[in-house]
Amino acid sequence: MKTENVSISHKNYTLYTQYQNNEKLRLEFNRLTQKVWEFDFENYYQSGYWDGNCILYSLFDGDTIASHTTGSLFTGNSIGETKTLIQLGTVMTDADYQKQGLSRFFNGTYSQ
Repeated sequence: MKTENVSISHKNYTLYTQYQNNEKLRLEFNRLTQKVWEFDFENYYQSGYWDGNCILYSLFDGDTIASHTTGSLFTGNSIGETKTLIQLGTVMTDADYQKQGLSRFFNGTYSQ
């Protein structure tokens, strides 16, 4: 698990990455996933399918997840060359935190 303090629109958040083994944070991630997408990943995790190729990136406001995206790494072939690729998924921002630039933070277009 990695943590980093970030400031977006003059508000402080904690960016947690690769935290699926932290039960408290994972359950908060599943709460928002259930709220936004009406499913969660707990059975997937408990069944042992969640490996290091599925990386969580979440902005937390205290104990509350505000915004999230998942990066899934995989190997693919492009023009005869094997490459490591990333697929973004489970992109979501809690309704209470929308329109504050949080999703722009994840796609690299955020600027103060």
